[in-house]
Amino acid sequence: MVNSEDYQLLELDMLISILADNDIVVKDEYTLYTYLNKWVELQTVKFASGELETSMIEIVEHTVSLIRFPMMSPRQLANLLLVPLTLNYKDLIMNQMLVSMKFHAGTFYK
Repeated sequence: MVNSEDYQLLELDMLISILADNDIVVKDEYTLYTYLNKWVELQTVKFASGELETSMIEIVEHTVSLIRFPMMSPRQLANLLLVPLTLNYKDLIMNQMLVSMKFHAGTFYK
């Protein structure tokens, strides 16, 4: 589905529903994040330049919060730093990455 032309037409509400589904079948959360990255990149053409930044921040806030970052390996979390979604919206994503790294280091509950 991600490689189909229809993927860019996927509405935000449907994407949120898919991301929130605990029964989603995907290789891993990193792959899901890269799929989200692709969808976000495709959405940038939908908005006029004046609304783009506000609209994309809202979209990223709603969707990234549904990614299960602690389910990514430390290497995958580090690789997120190379993904455009992370680079463009690091203020929204870095805290979740930090919490996930603490989880893997065993310091999350201390």
